[in-house]
Amino acid sequence: MFNTPARPTIRLSILTAFAVLPLLFAVGCDELGSDEPIENRDDTFQVSGAITLDVDVFNGGITVTGSDTRSVRVQSVLKRADRIDYEAIQTGSGINVSANRKGSTTGRSPSVSVEITAPSSSVLVLRTSNGAIEVRGIETGGTLRTSNGRVTVVGGNGNLRADTSNGTIDVSDFTGSVELETSNGAVRFAGELVAGSENEMTSSNGSVNVNLDDDPSVKLDASTSNGSVSSDFPIVVTSSGRNHLEGTIGDGDADLNVRTSNGSITVR
Repeated sequence: MFNTPARPTIRLSILTAFAVLPLLFAVGCDELGSDEPIENRDDTFQVSGAITLDVDVFNGGITVTGSDTRSVRVQSVLKRADRIDYEAIQTGSGINVSANRKGSTTGRSPSVSVEITAPSSSVLVLRTSNGAIEVRGIETGGTLRTSNGRVTVVGGNGNLRADTSNGTIDVSDFTGSVELETSNGAVRFAGELVAGSENEMTSSNGSVNVNLDDDPSVKLDASTSNGSVSSDFPIVVTSSGRNHLEGTIGDGDADLNVRTSNGSITVR
């Protein structure tokens, strides 16, 4: 006798609306949170013999992984790409990757993150202003510099210089000579310091931990302003105190100078 209202149609409309809203919301959040425009660059260079890998970017992280191939692959992600001058080129025995800010910007800063696979024999010169540097499986040393970010090196030998303004420096399984410096952060080294090498590990604010391979042979000069200095190895002491330790471990074939203003120093 009574006609039932078309409720199923109304319910369907409501359900459809709620089904669409999350999709619209997701799209809107992605647009608001993105750094458009974004560009992905992927370049591969064929190389022979020893090469130098020179990377200089103004803002972003750099990762280099060693391999047994004879090619260099450079994969970069450019955020706010319209504000970046980017180049990856091969010049003789070198691969050069550079990124510079183009013009003035407002809002979020442009950035470039770089991932590289290169022959393990490559010599590295890596620089960035803001971002971490990570190197794995490169047999040689090099120069690694960042203003704000950690520096991590796993494996290798040769001469290594690494410095950052704010961040930890962590070098492991390395053989050779090192110069490691950070303004704010810990310094950690594990490996072997070769005979005749001069080595420096410095932090303005942070601890310094040195883990030497078995039977080390170093001449140690370690001091801190606020903290303690200790060695787990037998040492012929020249001078010692709570904040200072100078002496010879083994035959003293390598020089090791360690400094920090605020933090302890441990040699083990």
